[in-house]
Amino acid sequence: MSLRELWIVGRYYFHKAVHQILSELVCFRYGFHRELGLAYGKLGRNFSFSGTILFAFWDPQLIHLGDQLFYEPIIRHLRSRYRLLVAPPAAFREYFEALGVEVVTREESKKMKIRGAVVVSKDDLAYQVRRTLGPGNVFIGNNYPMLRGDEKITVLLARTILRVLQEYGAPVVAAAELSGVDFNPSLPASLAQKYQGEWSARLAAGLPAGSGRGIFAYNAYVASNQLGILGRRKLLEGMARRLRAQGFRIVHIGSSRDRELDPQHYDFVDLDLRGALSPAALFGLFALPDVRGVISFDVFVAHVASLCGKELHVVFKSALLASQNKIRARFLPMFPGRDDLLRE
Repeated sequence: MSLRELWIVGRYYFHKAVHQILSELVCFRYGFHRELGLAYGKLGRNFSFSGTILFAFWDPQLIHLGDQLFYEPIIRHLRSRYRLLVAPPAAFREYFEALGVEVVTREESKKMKIRGAVVVSKDDLAYQVRRTLGPGNVFIGNNYPMLRGDEKITVLLARTILRVLQEYGAPVVAAAELSGVDFNPSLPASLAQKYQGEWSARLAAGLPAGSGRGIFAYNAYVASNQLGILGRRKLLEGMARRLRAQGFRIVHIGSSRDRELDPQHYDFVDLDLRGALSPAALFGLFALPDVRGVISFDVFVAHVASLCGKELHVVFKSALLASQNKIRARFLPMFPGRDDLLRE
């Protein structure tokens, strides 16, 4: 790791640790209910449900883009029943707008003086939610790896949120009655259509005519557990080299910051498009028929590829077998019955 990478990693872990401590203090102060993987309760004494539900996703260091995808099924389920707001980071605003939900910024939610709302987020954001919105709301904070149950993460989150909503007076469908609900995150077709042409043009300009047996997107970057992947990038590189030897083209994707921190050109990469387009534009890339799949850690790009039904050549961020088994069961792939897509 370079000194700059070490600085960024250290700053990330410091930010996370500070907000974990501050959020624990908020939970203690307000006497939150605590269960494994869940913290919830009233931020203040007076609460009467107003019919508003806010999904507070504004800090991507604490609730990553891939994690936000897991909430789409319950957002879709609740939006016809309540006033539903989503406050995403700027980089992912376009995704939620494409889903047709009401999107606000953190500052806009603060100016709205929201009261009587149920605010859903990750448990580490309890402090930010209290500081941003003030008292008078209920907070539901999840910690995905710790939630109890063997179901896919989208189902676990939905059942947890609905149970707490019922506890605080929201007339929702009972969690036991959700067997017929589709809890696979939906693919925003408008995003795929919007960006397919641009991706096609970039690929056509950068790759030789005819793309071999197909294209695999390669991404070796993570937003969390940076220390856990030390030494594991070589596994991804090995996957990419094997696929390229089989006649596939390898396209390197990532953010502009990824490219800045890792300026190296890898000899197994046919086309480097890091920093070319936004995270939402990835739906267009993986909608292309010539794109066969992704080579990555268990991160956002793998979840997008899964939504598009592509092959997942995934290296887990954690080397622990128990952690890998939990991730496989809950997160990858998100489509039940599509485990054939996951290759290691």
